[in-house]
Amino acid sequence: MQRKHSVRLVLAGRTSTTASGLRCRLRAPIEETLAAFHADLEAKFERVNQRIENGDNKHIKITGTGDKRRWTLIYPTEEEPINSPFYGQLPSIGVADLLRFVAGKTGFLSAFTHVLGRYVKQEADPRLVLACIVAMGTNMGLWKMAEVSGLGYSSLLTTARNFLRAETLHVGNDGIGNATAALSMFDQYDIDGLKRAATVSVSKRRSIPSMPGMAANTSG
Repeated sequence: MQRKHSVRLVLAGRTSTTASGLRCRLRAPIEETLAAFHADLEAKFERVNQRIENGDNKHIKITGTGDKRRWTLIYPTEEEPINSPFYGQLPSIGVADLLRFVAGKTGFLSAFTHVLGRYVKQEADPRLVLACIVAMGTNMGLWKMAEVSGLGYSSLLTTARNFLRAETLHVGNDGIGNATAALSMFDQYDIDGLKRAATVSVSKRRSIPSMPGMAANTSG
């Protein structure tokens, strides 16, 4: 399996969950640090490729053999509805409004702590953190976000550098996931976001179901 395909599927991994852990790793010689990062990345490549090889990733289609073997993403056919009809009955809202609502219900913004930890008392400005999340998550970029939002580019850049990193994103995502799992409707959907039959016995999962209709325009 060609590695250039796999790199698109590998996301930032957990190399350290605390600032102190990161500082400890950086005390090692740079050769050792890079070698450890390289080993972690290679392991992720192997895991992603193996899942594709085994057919565990149902979103990937493999064609060809030998050197001509390739994989492509499987997209919904015209017969497959992308959005559940239920969501068509709901008004559309902006991503920023949705994030503010989710933040109020889950408190996930508290996960975005300063990179220097207890040495800095500064707390993140919720407006700037949400703007950075939207800018980076939609590939808009901080410069464009500053233009359309009226927020200062330097403030956005400083916030992104100080508060947005793999550790805080993981904790924030876990907070949203745990709050979602606690909803009474959680057990009514399977892992693919399809409504369960009323007769099916449901057991809770730690993984969060992908709800139908997760498109660019969000209904809520």
